[in-house]
Amino acid sequence: MARPGIDYSDINKAALQIEQQGKAPTVDLVRAALGNTGSKSTIAPLLKQWKQERQNHRSQDEAGLPPTLLGALRNVHELLQAECTEQLAKQQEIHEQFCLVAERLAAQQRAEIGSLTTQSARLQAELSLANGRIKDLEDEVRSLTQQWRDVLAERTSLTARWEDGQAQIASLQQQLQTAQAQFEHFQQASGQQRTADRHSYESRIRQADAELEHGRSQFMQAQSRATRLEAMLGQQQASNTDLLSENAAQAAALEVTEVEKQRSAEQMRELLLTKETLRSMLEHCQFSQREEQLGRRAAEEVKDLLSAQLAQQSRMIEDQQSALLALIKPVEAPTAATNMPESTQI
Repeated sequence: MARPGIDYSDINKAALQIEQQGKAPTVDLVRAALGNTGSKSTIAPLLKQWKQERQNHRSQDEAGLPPTLLGALRNVHELLQAECTEQLAKQQEIHEQFCLVAERLAAQQRAEIGSLTTQSARLQAELSLANGRIKDLEDEVRSLTQQWRDVLAERTSLTARWEDGQAQIASLQQQLQTAQAQFEHFQQASGQQRTADRHSYESRIRQADAELEHGRSQFMQAQSRATRLEAMLGQQQASNTDLLSENAAQAAALEVTEVEKQRSAEQMRELLLTKETLRSMLEHCQFSQREEQLGRRAAEEVKDLLSAQLAQQSRMIEDQQSALLALIKPVEAPTAATNMPESTQI
């Protein structure tokens, strides 16, 4: 398909230019002179028409001129043609040199283009790696930021637990002080009560021992008296039956003595019972002392238990503080790393 506007005048102008260069106009040369536009099927008939008309003009010129003039013209034409050929050869040589220079420049440019292409590919790869690294850093920053938030939340939780632990320690210390005060008060009161009870029991035991000894002495006296009276009564019965009345009186006295003896024996039994009662009370007092010792031991165990709980709470709080410090130290880096993606992107 021909270029719009290509007509016979264009073909004429292009063919004259080719002819002036000392070349025979052809379809390819004309098309090249036209800028490689137009189809050969369009250029060929127009070029054929131009050659025919050009031949007609030459025949007419040669027919109307004298032979001498025509010869001179031919000589001039040959000189001009030779000069044009020489100029064309020079121009061709210059053109070839220019083409060589152009080829060298083109080769150099192609090498530079290849180098630039390689460098561009390398830079593109580095850019891709940098973008991937930036994305990884952004992901790492987001992860570290989330970890920082988690650590802050855990720090808040540990702080609350530490405050609760401090409150529990204060409460345990208050309970321990109260228990110590109660134990000291109980120990003082029980000591005073035990001392008073021991003194009272010892006094009553001494009194009961004295009364028992007095009753025993009376019983021995009554028993000795009864023995003497029995001996006297036997002597009187054996020696004199007439003394029956006296014997009766003595028997009555003996009965009275027996009553006194029985009363003394009853008093002795009461004293023994009182002594046993006092002994049981003393044993109860000793048992109370043992119970007090057990209570003191139990109070000391409670005190030790409270102290152990207090120490355990202190260790737990120290462990929580250590864990909080261990969690806070690794996350100090994210604060400096949060600006890294922006500077890398810039």
